[in-house]
Amino acid sequence: MKLTINYDLMEKIVLAKKGFSLKKTLKTGIALYPIAFALSVPTNLDDPKQMFTSSIITMLYYYLLRVQKVILLSSLIKEKSFGELVKLSNYLESLNISTSASLLLNSKVYDTLYKVELDDAKIPYLLQKKYIMVPAYDSNGIGDISILQEHVIGSRDYVLSLESPSKILKLAPSGI
Repeated sequence: MKLTINYDLMEKIVLAKKGFSLKKTLKTGIALYPIAFALSVPTNLDDPKQMFTSSIITMLYYYLLRVQKVILLSSLIKEKSFGELVKLSNYLESLNISTSASLLLNSKVYDTLYKVELDDAKIPYLLQKKYIMVPAYDSNGIGDISILQEHVIGSRDYVLSLESPSKILKLAPSGI
């Protein structure tokens, strides 16, 4: 059985712990960089020093505003992210994984694989397979369970399933 969510589990855990994700902040900042740069270019294009200086100052100001916004909203983001982890822990019951949001905070990625595959129209896409060790309740108390998170890069869907990576045996020289 598979469970589909619309966020990266590990990124949501980082948000629930810290209230912000540097990766997400930089990603959105880089995406908006061309707009901020276009607004920062002065009308006098004859002086390259002035153009460079004003664009750098505007970009620094822009990033300082973004960081200030993230810091001010971090407690709200923490609460919202933890609430989503509570919902996810309830959904994981359908996969027979008995866990809680506080246990999910201790999850770790132990393997990540990328694979190029073809869809029905023979168009290639990049599939990310992230194996996550999730603490869960079992008969002995708390143990670790392996979850596979599959994500097509560029989409918003993340599919969780109960799976471990397959072991690949390698031939080694005999050491004669």
